[in-house]
Amino acid sequence: MRWIREFLGDEDGQDVSEYAILIAAIALAFILGGQSFGNVVQAWLLELAAAIAGL
Repeated sequence: MRWIREFLGDEDGQDVSEYAILIAAIALAFILGGQSFGNVVQAWLLELAAAIAGL
């Protein structure tokens, strides 16, 4: 029983879960930003390829 009380009273895991949520939010922001930025780069590269092919 002592182990269970110590486990439930331990607050070290709280910091870890907060960092995990923060890292997940940052990763989501990078993924969403990368998708929209990737579309812009793809459009630019297609325009460049069309310009080169038209020479």
